[in-house]
Amino acid sequence: MADIDTPNVLLIIMDTARFDSVSRAMSTGIMSNVSRLADRGTVFTECHANGPWTLPSHGSLFTGQYASDHGAHAGTKRFDPAVPTLAERLEARGYRTAAYSNNTWISPEFGFAPGFEEFMVRWELTSGGKDPSALVKAGTTRERLRVLRKLIGRDLPQTVLNTLYATYLFYASTEDDGARRTTDRLIDWIEGGDDRPFFVFANYTEPHLRYEPPDRYRYRHVSEGLSGSDLDSAPQDPWGYITGSVEMTERDFDALSALYMAELDYLDDQLGRLFDSLRDRGALDETAVFVLGDHGENIGDHGLMDHQYCIRESLIHVPLLCRYPPVFQQDECDALVEIRDLYPTISALAGSSLEDAPPSVSRTDLRVVGDSGNGRDYAVAEYLEPQPSMDALRNRVGRVGAARQYDRALRSLRTDRWTYIEGSDGDERLYDREADPRERTDVSDEETEVLAELRETLAEDRGKLVRNPGEERSVSGRTKRRLENMGYLQ
Repeated sequence: MADIDTPNVLLIIMDTARFDSVSRAMSTGIMSNVSRLADRGTVFTECHANGPWTLPSHGSLFTGQYASDHGAHAGTKRFDPAVPTLAERLEARGYRTAAYSNNTWISPEFGFAPGFEEFMVRWELTSGGKDPSALVKAGTTRERLRVLRKLIGRDLPQTVLNTLYATYLFYASTEDDGARRTTDRLIDWIEGGDDRPFFVFANYTEPHLRYEPPDRYRYRHVSEGLSGSDLDSAPQDPWGYITGSVEMTERDFDALSALYMAELDYLDDQLGRLFDSLRDRGALDETAVFVLGDHGENIGDHGLMDHQYCIRESLIHVPLLCRYPPVFQQDECDALVEIRDLYPTISALAGSSLEDAPPSVSRTDLRVVGDSGNGRDYAVAEYLEPQPSMDALRNRVGRVGAARQYDRALRSLRTDRWTYIEGSDGDERLYDREADPRERTDVSDEETEVLAELRETLAEDRGKLVRNPGEERSVSGRTKRRLENMGYLQ
């Protein structure tokens, strides 16, 4: 069992959960289980992601670094950090560790396995076994023989079973995006453990496109003037919309917003099952629980859908709830923090020192921020290479159209009031979030002194913005299909 010195750690990602939607859902009872958890925790209302999509954001979460330091972004498509990951730190402290991911990017194939004793993914029916996709990527006969020797072992039955499931049954499952099965497996894993404290990481993809909540949730949040048929017919083709091939109306986006809220509603019920299981075992107060979004979502915001090509508030401002009663005792904290600050926070809770970590690793401990109310002077986000590329868009849609303007790298600096965004194409934007919370009006021409000051601060902190297209990295056919099923183009 855990104790106050070495608490269990439960790290939950609500993939694609934007702050304003989750905040509204908690205040109106739609996410009552998360809200109940927050009753004895701290809600950080100004938490900012370090990237607008899954791979770089999780890289920052697991290393405490920016993408330009940990190197995981669309130009590399792999997580291979030079510092110990969060899971490795806790494993070294004697924690038993497990991960469950419903997002293909966050999987052993893309480098996220180190430090986890068990890494479970939605597209595998059972844990264990090997990934046969390595055979596809093997370039020579010698390499294929080496991979075959690894595949043929004691866990061959699991390998075969998972391969058959992923090939023939995974895409036929329409019940949900994995939340129920994820929760079942996590409860079983936690309850079947030994006396060591546990570290569990879970990525839930319910708020992620496509928005397809279970039927009993689907029509719960239809706003006035909409019908169920509006929800059923609303296009869910972000790349067609962005390139101008698919037309969308405000009614369509209202329908998508209703579906998005239904996904949050369903996810909350599944998280409630997980929290209740910890309560029933008397383990909840021995567990440091962190619930957050890895990035937000554009649902028509700024002429965009999905979570690419943009680094504005709709994608960067994310919910963050920290619950561990001995430590997080403030109801709400509006200090500026970043996702990567969870790395030093969780490391410290587990007794893992960052004394030897490089300066690129965050030292901002959320326990201290919650107590003092003093956060960061500014938060930084990076988007080092657009995803999908213009070539991938052209191959999928047949045209690039208006999306050509997004063929650039981006980064931003946020203070309590201002957002400064720069592009590798020389474009600069400045937004006053006090007057314009949704960042719709660029005031760079009127606030030239603020613009110059924030530009200089960002350059001093991060250096020159440079695109990093990286090298082409092949993935297996099944992996490509899983990514495309989530809306990612390769």
